[in-house]
Amino acid sequence: MKSKRTLKDVKRTWNPEEIYTLITEKAWPYKTNIPYLLCRDRAFLALLYLTAGRISEVLSLIKSQFDLETDPEFVIIRNMLTEKIGPSSEALPFREEFPLARSGILSQFTQLILEYIPDLEPHQKLFSFSRQRGWQIAEKITGKWPHWFRAQGERLYSKLLERDVFALKELLNVASVSTLSKYISPPWRESRDKLAPGVE
Repeated sequence: MKSKRTLKDVKRTWNPEEIYTLITEKAWPYKTNIPYLLCRDRAFLALLYLTAGRISEVLSLIKSQFDLETDPEFVIIRNMLTEKIGPSSEALPFREEFPLARSGILSQFTQLILEYIPDLEPHQKLFSFSRQRGWQIAEKITGKWPHWFRAQGERLYSKLLERDVFALKELLNVASVSTLSKYISPPWRESRDKLAPGVE
C-alpha cells in the first residue's frame, strides 16, 4: 500500500509555466466525449493550483459562484467553502472573494476554467465526480496529487505577495499565520546579512 504523501514529498517549487505544461501536456485516455472531459480535467487541475484549495473545497464549487462581470481584470469566486478547522475548533466556512487573474502569468490557468464553465447550468456543480476520482485524475494526468497543487499554489502566492504572511492568510482564509510557515521559505539571499554578518 502506498504511504500517505505529505508536504515533505513536495521537493521543489515549480513555476507557473511548468505547472501549466504539466496540466496540459497529458490527458486521461478517454474513449468518448473527449473534448468535454479534457476541458473538465484541466479546469479541475487549474482550480486546485489557482485557489490553493483542498480537493473537497474545489469539488464543492458551483457555476453561480463565479462572477465574470464585476471586475474586468479578475474572475471572482464568491463564498468558496473552507474546510480547515482553526485552533478554536471553529470552522472557517468561506473565502468571501477569491480572484482569478485574467492577465499576467496566471491568466492561462484562468482561461482553462473559462473554457469549461460556459456550458454548465448556473447552479450546477463544476465537477460531479468523487474525491477518489479527483485523486485518480490528478495522478493519472500529472503524476502528482491534489495537495501537491495546493502546496504549489501556497508557495506561488507567498512569492507574489512578497511573503506578506498576513496578506496570504487573508487571501486563503486560513486559521492562523503559523499554518503558512511551511510554505514561506525566503531565498537565502534575503538573509545573507544574517548568514555572514558584516559582509556587504
